[in-house]
Amino acid sequence: MNRSLLLLFALAGTACGEEYTHLRFDELTQPPLPVSISRRSITLYEGTAIAARAVPMDGDDPMEEPPEVQLRACDGEVAGVARAPDDRAWHEGFAGEDDRPPEEKARSFVIWGANAGRSCLRVVLDGQDHGSITVSVLPHE
Repeated sequence: MNRSLLLLFALAGTACGEEYTHLRFDELTQPPLPVSISRRSITLYEGTAIAARAVPMDGDDPMEEPPEVQLRACDGEVAGVARAPDDRAWHEGFAGEDDRPPEEKARSFVIWGANAGRSCLRVVLDGQDHGSITVSVLPHE
């Protein structure tokens, strides 16, 4: 019986797959005012927007089989988010068919500061909530 338990634990250890830990943001645009974007927080000025690709991570590595990513604004009066055109559109000179699978095309977002204040973006992966990222919108001076 003890050998059966040991075998079960050994098999369970090898069956572990990837585990989502956080989103990495790859900036696709550079707004005229400074923006700070990390896995825990985003800081930008009101009236400023940034396009970024959200990359699901497993520790320090991108997930090999990434989930569908959705970002949802907690308070649209402070900050907003929407899907961006495919990230290839941000690279000058691209004018061809995109043969990547849909889940790879759906990771680019535009995030903007609507009004000064504090809000968040909800992170939803494959339809499941995975917490939030704080968004701070600074006033124009």
